[in-house]
Amino acid sequence: MAEKSRISFTTYTDLASRPEVYDLVRKEVETVNATLPSAQRISRFLLLYKELDADDGELTRTRKVRRSVINEKYADIINGIYGGKRDIPVDTVIRFQDGTTQRIRTTLRWSISRRLRRWRRPRNEHPVPDPASGQRLVVGTLYGVVAMSFVLIYKATQVVNFAQGELLLIGAWVCWALLAKYQVPFWLGMPLTLVFMFVFGIAIQILILRPMIGEPIISVIMVTIGLSTVFQAALKWIFGVNPQPFPRVFQANPSVSSACRSRPSMS
Repeated sequence: MAEKSRISFTTYTDLASRPEVYDLVRKEVETVNATLPSAQRISRFLLLYKELDADDGELTRTRKVRRSVINEKYADIINGIYGGKRDIPVDTVIRFQDGTTQRIRTTLRWSISRRLRRWRRPRNEHPVPDPASGQRLVVGTLYGVVAMSFVLIYKATQVVNFAQGELLLIGAWVCWALLAKYQVPFWLGMPLTLVFMFVFGIAIQILILRPMIGEPIISVIMVTIGLSTVFQAALKWIFGVNPQPFPRVFQANPSVSSACRSRPSMS
């Protein structure tokens, strides 16, 4: 970036302290902020006097950041950014790969996105709710229920059931078939689906899982993986691979409590 912008520098420390570099980084930050919700936008940023290095314990050998090391090593800088301290003095020693050391004395100054600094919400403007927030809540709830099911099954049987998602999918397809194909009302189709899945689960327990009692735990896990594969293939063969819309459960018909029509009097 510095070479493309023709910014001359001697060392990395010199490059990281130049205002032109801060301007380039600020533009990139503002571009990213335009695609993020307000709660996730970057409000302040700072360029360190050195690159993060695995030899200093700041990165792993696969170039992943060691957050605990960063929080401890740069605690003064982090506290200065969050505390609103504009100028942060630095007096430290860095070690290079050849074993030589260099003492660095500088003053770091964090910067702020110009758009965030100038932007103010109008007084009469209220925050617009995110239309996808309801969908995220439903998806998050489903993930939570699935995770809780994994925990309950593991606590009861000490086995991780890899066919749990397919069993949930079987119940969904059975309910869809009752409601869409056979036109069964929802108040009857849902209990029938629960009864079917109860009987189906007992059949799997008696015919497949119970004979595995006493076998190594890995064997039981492999059986659940096999069931998962078989169920996926069977559902694709029976219902196809194309997604199907689930019938509407609640009809959103408007209700009219009363109506009144006046007619002009004739004399």
